[in-house]
Amino acid sequence: MFKRHDSNFEDYLEFQKNVQCKRGRFTQERKNRVDHIKMMEAVFPEAQKVLCVGSRHPSEVEDIEKAGFEVIGIDLFSDSDKIMVLDMHKIGEMWSKHEFDVAYMSHSLEHSYDPQIVLQAVRKTCMMGAFIVLPMLAGPSKKETVVFDFMALDNPTTEMIKAELEPLTGEIEIPWVEPSPRLREMAFPLIWR
Repeated sequence: MFKRHDSNFEDYLEFQKNVQCKRGRFTQERKNRVDHIKMMEAVFPEAQKVLCVGSRHPSEVEDIEKAGFEVIGIDLFSDSDKIMVLDMHKIGEMWSKHEFDVAYMSHSLEHSYDPQIVLQAVRKTCMMGAFIVLPMLAGPSKKETVVFDFMALDNPTTEMIKAELEPLTGEIEIPWVEPSPRLREMAFPLIWR
């Protein structure tokens, strides 16, 4: 289902620090982020409060705010006052049940040390669900810590994604997946059931 490149959590933290320091292009605005936020709005029309996991750059938080949401952005490393420095594995310890309506997780879940801890914490703290964007991988990845089987496909189905994530999250609905082979990423919502 997934693999870890790191033997322990301290190695994971060091790996993430090194990766993020070398990822200048990922600290800029993503061209399709506004489209993803609109998709999130369509799936979760009642949502008001968003937890933005793995923000990296303040523009991500700002784009979600521009859409009218109240947002708290978190990342493992940040020097922005718009982003709280917090390990995503600590979400469940930081906030209580249903503190947020939905989580926005763009290119962050694949960097978790333990996706089950992260997804269960998101399920606890986010009442409605999550909107997830993941890379599509052409081969084995040396950058990502967690790699799901469906990430290596050009046309993953909702059933494939559900089969891998539901054991980690509990019962979910995935109404659609939007693969973008040109951008080598996919987006999909998780709705808690």
